[in-house]
Amino acid sequence: MSLDRLIQRFVNLWFQLHPHLATEKGQAGFDHLTADYRAAKIDDFLLAIGELERELCQIDLQSLTAQERIDHQLLRSQLSAVQHPFRYRRVLSQNPVFYLQAGLDGLEALHHRYHERPWQSLEARLLGLTPLLEVAQAQLDDPRSPALEVSIEMAEDALQDLASTLTTPETPDPVKRAAQSAVTGLRAFHQWLSGKSRQEFVPMGPEAFASLLKTEYHLERHWSVWESMAEAALESVEEQLSKEPKASTDPNLAPSPQEIWQFYLGELERVKNFLAKSEIVTIPAGELLLCQTPAYLEALIPGPFYLEPALYSGARVGRFYMPSFPEPWTAEVAARYAKKRAYGGFTNLVVHEAWPGHHLQFLHAADRHHPLRNLRDNDVMLEGWALYCEELMEEIGLHEQTPFWPRLHSLKFRILRVILDIGIHTGKLSLAAAERLMQRSLPQASGNWISAEIRRYALEPGQALSYWVGAQLIRELKTELGIEREHYQQFHDALLSFGAIPLPLIGNSLRASHLGQ
Repeated sequence: MSLDRLIQRFVNLWFQLHPHLATEKGQAGFDHLTADYRAAKIDDFLLAIGELERELCQIDLQSLTAQERIDHQLLRSQLSAVQHPFRYRRVLSQNPVFYLQAGLDGLEALHHRYHERPWQSLEARLLGLTPLLEVAQAQLDDPRSPALEVSIEMAEDALQDLASTLTTPETPDPVKRAAQSAVTGLRAFHQWLSGKSRQEFVPMGPEAFASLLKTEYHLERHWSVWESMAEAALESVEEQLSKEPKASTDPNLAPSPQEIWQFYLGELERVKNFLAKSEIVTIPAGELLLCQTPAYLEALIPGPFYLEPALYSGARVGRFYMPSFPEPWTAEVAARYAKKRAYGGFTNLVVHEAWPGHHLQFLHAADRHHPLRNLRDNDVMLEGWALYCEELMEEIGLHEQTPFWPRLHSLKFRILRVILDIGIHTGKLSLAAAERLMQRSLPQASGNWISAEIRRYALEPGQALSYWVGAQLIRELKTELGIEREHYQQFHDALLSFGAIPLPLIGNSLRASHLGQ
């Protein structure tokens, strides 16, 4: 069995299990399917993954090229990582968000992946939502906080979305009937969730967390080492921030939501133009759309985020999502947004999410599309690159002043996430203790936002620490290879050419290339 065939089998298995992710990635052959997470289906999936692992071990590594060896290592780690949620995190019995995301993301992906509504696929997925949620009710014998609370909020918002967007005049009658069926099923699931008692969050524990970091991210350093490094880095950045002058804002400024949106669009263009002139990285062709976060996702993702192009379809359109504006738009709210605009924090977001952050990263991946490397994005590379870019753009002069205080605040936040992520999942911090620590460290942040962030960290072990850990690994690699300003474009293009795969795999390849020069 060749490596390419094993990769293709794995990709097909992954998309068959998660058809909503296939739609997001642009693999249209699964658009009519809704996820089926019945225990028997999961058992079949895990058996197939085990067979792939056995066949992968039989491949002669000496017969592979350097690039194929990277793919061999990547496939091996992917096969281990995809089993983790079912074997160790008990998502099927404890996490209702897992089911809701599969159903609702599948519908949302059909909306934004096509210029014209794919009515037949929408009808099929709407009809599939109730069976998916019935499976969830049968298997969720121990739904845990905070997934329970998040899922209740997601279901509430999704009910409003379905009622408003899928019963419009242009919607065909069969789709309207399917939408009504989905609303009925979603309402029943919401009522069932609301009647469940709140069960205390149970961490995965220090050994399982260490295993996750090593298996999925290829991190050889133990989590305790990263924790110590983060604590020292947090102390350093807090010392820098203690010198920040007090910001001032014209109290007479009262921008409208439309003016703020136009400001967002203007900054996206300005930063892209600056990046192009800097020549520190190649900018491939592609489009970026600024969008408003779907209501059902705001319960899970309270801040801005990026959605990549559907690489498997050849698309090059990324989406930068911003949370909806508060209602009502009072003078106090307008003043708060005016202060944010004057302070420059959005510019830092543009760097992180778009130029040269996530969007540029995925445009490079589109140039070198690979079915395995673009299947499951590795957060340490993905988020590490975006955070590294924040420091990079300050270094090359994007901002009028240095240090750029919004970047330092962003850095502090990302370092704090390392400590919180480790503490929550190893059991060193309860969720309440994590909230208190975050409130002390970020006293200006609202309690609701902090609660939403902590809930997200609890639901996604390893994701919160990926930003700072990834940026640290890139900086270390850059230093080790002796990369100077004149080498930036070559180094960054080489780094991005691998896609969002584990950074240690990229580092090994770049070191070998560097030594061979």
